[in-house]
Amino acid sequence: MYTAALTKRECLRRTQLLPDAKHAHDLIAFLGAMSINAAPQLNVHVHAGPWPGADAKFVPLGLIDGAIAALREKRGLLPFDNTLPDEPPSAFLEICEVLA
Repeated sequence: MYTAALTKRECLRRTQLLPDAKHAHDLIAFLGAMSINAAPQLNVHVHAGPWPGADAKFVPLGLIDGAIAALREKRGLLPFDNTLPDEPPSAFLEICEVLA
């Protein structure tokens, strides 16, 4: 059973257990160097991976969520920004669709 949020340390520990841990580690390295305008590249990383099973989807999503929120806060923005119904989905919502 999952809690509402995992700590970053727990997410990183769980990446060691994923079937394709190398891909998860590549994603983590990308997140560490990601800029606020890197949504297209982030989508490429997410689409490239095999994400079989609940942990393989939930763990990267938690890391991505934290990285996006931190980048937004550093720029003085709210950590989360939900789009309106008539707007295109945010990068995070697109990633949620891929990992769904």
